[in-house]
Amino acid sequence: MIDYTRLFKHDVKKNSNMTCLAIILYTLACYAVVILSQIVSLIFISITFPANEQDMRINEYAEKTSNSAWSTMAGILVGLVIIYLFSRRENVKSLIFSRKRKMTPQVFFMLLLVFMMPQVPSSYLSTFIESGFNMFGLTTQSDLEWATGQSTSFSMFIYASFFAPVCEEIVYRGYVMRNMQRYGKSFAIIFSSALFGIMHGNIHQVLFAFVIGLVLGYTAMEYSIKWSIALHMINNFVFGDLLDGILNLILPEQAANVISWLILVALMFGGIVVLIVKRKEIKQYFSTLNFKNKRMYGWAFTTPAFIIFFIFSMYQMISSISRL
Repeated sequence: MIDYTRLFKHDVKKNSNMTCLAIILYTLACYAVVILSQIVSLIFISITFPANEQDMRINEYAEKTSNSAWSTMAGILVGLVIIYLFSRRENVKSLIFSRKRKMTPQVFFMLLLVFMMPQVPSSYLSTFIESGFNMFGLTTQSDLEWATGQSTSFSMFIYASFFAPVCEEIVYRGYVMRNMQRYGKSFAIIFSSALFGIMHGNIHQVLFAFVIGLVLGYTAMEYSIKWSIALHMINNFVFGDLLDGILNLILPEQAANVISWLILVALMFGGIVVLIVKRKEIKQYFSTLNFKNKRMYGWAFTTPAFIIFFIFSMYQMISSISRL
């Protein structure tokens, strides 16, 4: 007799492992290009300048590149080639830009409100996390500044506002989610959101990224990835750089912070209202999802590639913790 459960388990573990392997190779490619560009630059400095000037030039280069994202974007483009090859191999390339429903301005606005809803709770959680570490003489300030800070250069602005949203959506809501869709929409959305959250390697962003990943996953699954890209861009561009930039330009810093905070609070309550008003439709949608085979999550989250990816991201989080 054929053991279909065993065959299904093997299929889930195999595809989850291959998907995580693709994400690992994508990540390594990004880091490799950044490191290679640094090595090439250091070699150029050592060849071009005399020994007594090299330390000064290296310090100038380090200061310049600390606010630059050009090499990071180049690395991501190389990583996307790897994702493309995996998507062709697993026959999901054609699914990445598929859609089921037609988007309307009203639906998009409601999705935006729900998408922005976790911003305020996440901010309070970050404050709580930082205070907890401070009690033990530690700080996560570098991760907090990275998670909440504005772009400090033109390349960082391009990367954070436009480049990262497009590429991250293609990788996580495109390749990962569509590749896992064969096991059900709920599994695909949750699995891709988990990888998206872990990928950030930032103690202040992991949970937040997972939660908004669920909204992005639903949007891409039902309405097309172009709308999840739009939501992601609005978050990074409008609320990450543009809004604070405009407010700080026309108002004193304290007043700008208050206005920005009030806008986020209003969006949070707007998202709560949407969830309340649409509770029946949401309940009906959840009833169509397959949550029955919960063992799939255990199979997927214990594959070797997932564990390696998780450990690497945990190392990133731990290494960012420093003493006060």
